[in-house]
Amino acid sequence: MGIIGVVAALTIPTIIQNSNSKKFSSQFKKTISTLSQASIMSQAQYDSDYSSLNTTSSSESCAEESLAKSNLTMCGLLNSTLSGHTFLGMYGTAKGANARSIYTVAKKVLPDNALSTDNTMIFGLADGTIVGFNKNATNCSVMPGTPMTAEILNGALANCIGFIDVNGPNPPNKEVTCDTPEYTTLDPTTSCAVKKAVSDVFPIVFHNGTVQPASNAANVVLSPGGKLTPAEQEAQRIARRRQFDKWEAKTLSRGLTKEECEALPASYGIKNCRPGGDDYWAAAVKECGGVQNLPTVDDLYEFAKTLYPNCNNGNCSGDINRNKIPSGISDDPSSFNKIHIWSSNEIRGDCSYYWYIHSGGAARDYYCDRTHSHVKVVCLGDL
Repeated sequence: MGIIGVVAALTIPTIIQNSNSKKFSSQFKKTISTLSQASIMSQAQYDSDYSSLNTTSSSESCAEESLAKSNLTMCGLLNSTLSGHTFLGMYGTAKGANARSIYTVAKKVLPDNALSTDNTMIFGLADGTIVGFNKNATNCSVMPGTPMTAEILNGALANCIGFIDVNGPNPPNKEVTCDTPEYTTLDPTTSCAVKKAVSDVFPIVFHNGTVQPASNAANVVLSPGGKLTPAEQEAQRIARRRQFDKWEAKTLSRGLTKEECEALPASYGIKNCRPGGDDYWAAAVKECGGVQNLPTVDDLYEFAKTLYPNCNNGNCSGDINRNKIPSGISDDPSSFNKIHIWSSNEIRGDCSYYWYIHSGGAARDYYCDRTHSHVKVVCLGDL
């Protein structure tokens, strides 16, 4: 019995630790996907994502803020697209699921402003997970495809760093670290091994249309062995599509007849062909080999954001920055005047969205008569 007791004392803690590590890792992956989906839904419904936030959240009004009320705050975005959540208050005073009045975290590399009683707001999810974010999270934007480095996290995205505590206010309330804790850093690109115990708190960063790990330890937990999750794969595809310096606009010589349009494979993704033919949007889809190879309306909006000083709710204004116009869009950016570009988004009937970009602004619009030969096509493919 004594031997059995010794063996149990040695093995049971390890079994529990391994079980908790798997549970914490799985919940982290689920939550980071949920937060990314919230931004994707926000972009689809309100034409706003984490890069669109321009106003500080308020603890007094957080629970009531929403994008429908034009509250471009983190509270407004999460309230609008994140289901089953509750605003718990400010970090350090928030009441958790087990009614603890003080909630704190043992940090390793999370910056002070990501665990501040003055700045950090706490949301509780239906499954008991806690999400913390800075109330000053605004303009959470980087150029697509930019590696997430310590320089960016401590600079442009400093106020966009938060955390996920997959175990809520319950212990251990400790930030995940590398097996050698000293190697843990606020830089997802640096090497790290996490083969031992996984703790319950993960640093994250909100930006553009996604949420990703903000530390190397959290990054390894999300993608062990360098494998990408479906959400990360989609984020990489979006980043490749938005390599704007590689964009080239083409002019179509003619539109497709109704018969030519209907003869295209179903995989091309065309829902409706123009009854009268001369369909230039269908010709654009054929030119690029399917709607999946055209820019989406969101891609075109992100492109417009690189050109104009003021962009909000799907419209841009101000003098265009001609230095950022890709050479494939205009051979001589200094003389650029205007351009219309088809998107991949077909709406009701035979209507399709395009973007109108000119020297003084840009906006999304649509043609229900797709006979417009002046609209250009940009074929991006899945690079």
